[in-house]
Amino acid sequence: MLCLVALVVLGLVPPALAVAGQAYASWEPMRGSAGDFAGNVQLSPRFPAASYTSDSRGGQVGVQSGSSTWLPDWTPVGQRYGSSRGKSYLNLRPRADRADEPSTTTYTFDRATPQGWTFVLGDVDADAVRVSALTEDGREASGTQLGFRGTFNYCGQNPRPSVCRTLQSDEPTWNGSARTLTGNRAAADTTGASGWFEPTVPLRTLTFEYTRRSGFPVYQTWFAVRTQDLAGTVSDSSPAGSTCPLGGIEVEVRDGTGAVVATTRTADDGTYDVAGLPAGPGYAVAIGDVPQACRIDGPSRRVGVDLSGADGTADFAVRALVPAAITGRVAEQGSGQELAGVTVTLTPIGGGTPTVTTTAEDGTYVFDGNDPGDYTVSVSPPPGYTAADPASTVVLVPQGDDSPLNGNDFALVPAPDVSGTVTAGGGPVAGAAVQLTGMGVTERAVTDENGAYRFERVPAGGYTVRVSDPPPGYQVPGPQTVTVGRQDRAGVDFALSRFGAVGGVVAGEGPVAGATVTVTGPDGYRQSSRTDQQGRYFVDGLGAGTYAIRLTPPAGTTAAVTTRAVTVTDAGEVFDGEDFTVTWVRDTPSPTPTPTPGPAHGQRAGGAFLRSPRTSGTVGAGTVALPDTGGPWSGWLWLGGGCLLVGTLVMRRARLRPPGRP
Repeated sequence: MLCLVALVVLGLVPPALAVAGQAYASWEPMRGSAGDFAGNVQLSPRFPAASYTSDSRGGQVGVQSGSSTWLPDWTPVGQRYGSSRGKSYLNLRPRADRADEPSTTTYTFDRATPQGWTFVLGDVDADAVRVSALTEDGREASGTQLGFRGTFNYCGQNPRPSVCRTLQSDEPTWNGSARTLTGNRAAADTTGASGWFEPTVPLRTLTFEYTRRSGFPVYQTWFAVRTQDLAGTVSDSSPAGSTCPLGGIEVEVRDGTGAVVATTRTADDGTYDVAGLPAGPGYAVAIGDVPQACRIDGPSRRVGVDLSGADGTADFAVRALVPAAITGRVAEQGSGQELAGVTVTLTPIGGGTPTVTTTAEDGTYVFDGNDPGDYTVSVSPPPGYTAADPASTVVLVPQGDDSPLNGNDFALVPAPDVSGTVTAGGGPVAGAAVQLTGMGVTERAVTDENGAYRFERVPAGGYTVRVSDPPPGYQVPGPQTVTVGRQDRAGVDFALSRFGAVGGVVAGEGPVAGATVTVTGPDGYRQSSRTDQQGRYFVDGLGAGTYAIRLTPPAGTTAAVTTRAVTVTDAGEVFDGEDFTVTWVRDTPSPTPTPTPGPAHGQRAGGAFLRSPRTSGTVGAGTVALPDTGGPWSGWLWLGGGCLLVGTLVMRRARLRPPGRP
């Protein structure tokens, strides 16, 4: 059995559109031994490299040639990325050939993947694969973000790989909520059943948990990338009589994650080209410094490009400065970081119309075509910054000198940062959302793998900081009040605590269902649970503190121990063995006393006359007769006896009367 995996960078383009090229990954030889394999894979020079680890078992594992198993070009994947025939791939297996021993294989990319890539899980028939991933910000990707596209069978038609002995139609099923691709219902070992995906967000890791359902499964992993080319021209738009040199201008290309994926320089005629970029949206192309006597002709030195469905183009224009030019740069004080988009104003001294511009991506600004005279250049700090002294400068444009007036720079002081960590049980909590509110703004940050967060350039004032979205299972402390002045505010830390739980079994001669167990704790906490048919009870969501667990024995039972106590710390312990034993109380009937015969009514007893039991008095020498406790009244006995005697006499007389006599 096989499990084909192909990781491919693609664009959102119909299969009919031509692509600049495809490249299947190159694999280094796998290192290690059964249960501890590792290796590296490179899709293309401009796609993030990946390393992997796997606890797969040995046997039939390692890098394969692709001569007998491949993705034909008629499959959905082959239509986008071409046939994988003759391209190497990786064989791996479960950790053991048992249903409870899945293998885990994790690919870690050296930077976030460009948005728009694909992977394929193939030959999933008598097995199942659970897919998980971490996004760029460290959160687990949802089933929707994994981008399931559909299923197919690469043995479904001709031409087919030589591993396919016959044509196959078997296809797996995808459960998005469980993020699991499962083979046929009968867990029969077929060939070529596959599913493919196009993740909708950048990922840092990708993990496959591969589970055997029957047989002796093996699966393969392919990586591939679909590429596009980028080209452009930097042209000269100078007015007649002036020129700008066009060669040697740096061109920088960033992908959709913001990572620099290529740099080059223009040829003497201003042209440039970059080949083999992973297909996808969100590229940004920027040019660097232009010659000193020139400026970029346009609002920006950065251009967005979409390489999803075709090659891309990004053109720029430069022009010679018109005398006299006033230039400068705006940067962050301390770090020297160049600040783009900052407003700078040129105002003629003595009257005139001000001219406004904004800084480019490298923090530079230019005012050219200025007449001789005195000017004030001032900077308007954006939110989160204040201007260092001076916030303005005076520039003199001399008569008869057309030289650029450079170096009119400004430094902006960043507002302080507010930072801290989120921990639990002494360890970092990644992926927790922290919210800062105050001064009319609300900002949100997410903790990194070290549990750290930071709000940059927070204006002076009072704020409230709280953990607004903790990971499931954590208890959040209250918010903190922070006053921001001139200095950074570090150490705004939050220590989360995990919720604890208690549980156990109530049993006697067997499980006891319906017994009530009550848990009480700090701040008046009280929660009851009734045991199920297996006698189990469970109460969770317990914060830190000491809790009493009290059993109310069911009717007809007793228990030697009815109360237990546990202490939950910030680590959130689960006490799952707080059991109780009850004993059934069985009613034992008291023996019936044998009555002792006594003297008949009126008989002398010990020389005394015994009175009727219904009366009280003395018997003999002052002995008190027992009161009547419900027995028949003795008068009824006499009446019954009399009636019996009368009846007997009447019957006898009737038998003795002669016949016919009245």
